[in-house]
Amino acid sequence: MRYHHIGCFGDSKERALPKFLGSFIGSGDAIERCYLKARREGYDMFSVQNGGECWSGYKAEETYDKYGRSYDCYHGKGGIFASDVYTMSM
Repeated sequence: MRYHHIGCFGDSKERALPKFLGSFIGSGDAIERCYLKARREGYDMFSVQNGGECWSGYKAEETYDKYGRSYDCYHGKGGIFASDVYTMSM
C-alpha cells in the first residue's frame, strides 16, 4: 500500500487541510485518485471528505488533527466536515 489510513478527524470552514485538490464524489476509487493527485502536487498527506472531496496542505502533518477525532466518516471517504486522513508511504 502506498498510503496508510491515520483515522477520521473533524473539520470546519477553516480547513485543517486547506488545499482543495478536486472532487471524486461518485468515483469508486476516490481514495486512490486523491492519493495520486496529492502525490503529483508534492504533498505527504491527504484527506478524503464528504464522499470524495480531496484535500491536502503543505503543513498537513501539523494541522490534520486540529479539530480532534470524529466518528462521522464512512467507508474511508469522510463525511460532512469529517475527513478520513491518509499519510503516504515513503
